[in-house]
Amino acid sequence: MVLNAHVHNYQRIEKAVGTHAIPFFVIGNGGYWNLHRLAAAQGYRDPETEAKLISAIDSRHGFMTFEISDSVINGNMTTVPRPQESWTDASA
Repeated sequence: MVLNAHVHNYQRIEKAVGTHAIPFFVIGNGGYWNLHRLAAAQGYRDPETEAKLISAIDSRHGFMTFEISDSVINGNMTTVPRPQESWTDASA
């Protein structure tokens, strides 16, 4: 797993290395007011590296949490409401 966070958005990229998919996370949507637009759509595969953009968010602030054990790493991306949105009403 590779973690990075300078670009102001969220991206999960995977690159196949042998029989493994290595996840790369860009987690930069934590609070800077000017979120950066994505340069490629989800599903884009870079022709040079074969890395694929699995998921991305460029319109919401959020944070990532990880649960790490000896054999598994689980991650969860959480977006937060905009100032005019409810924190408790998920349908809103």
